[in-house]
Amino acid sequence: MLETYGSGNAPTQPWFLRCLETAQARGIHVLNVSQCEEGRVEQGRYETSASLLARGVLGGDDITTEAAITKLMFVLGQKKSPPETIRLLTSNLRGEITL
Repeated sequence: MLETYGSGNAPTQPWFLRCLETAQARGIHVLNVSQCEEGRVEQGRYETSASLLARGVLGGDDITTEAAITKLMFVLGQKKSPPETIRLLTSNLRGEITL
């Protein structure tokens, strides 16, 4: 999980982006959540979040950090295929994401 600023903005230093690329190459799913109390992650809205999207980081919409941790434990524990894992992580399963 990656806790970012505002609508999903994060640093763009080369070392950080390389870490995300390495995680993606290893099949590690990274869920982007906002540290703000209100609002939602909108990856690609600004250039800094577009760089996350390009590296396979998943947008968490308006899920809270606490709900994201629980969701990651639940979904990753199911050992589904990568596409199904991505679908589950980015879908509202039990009201954790406002539609």
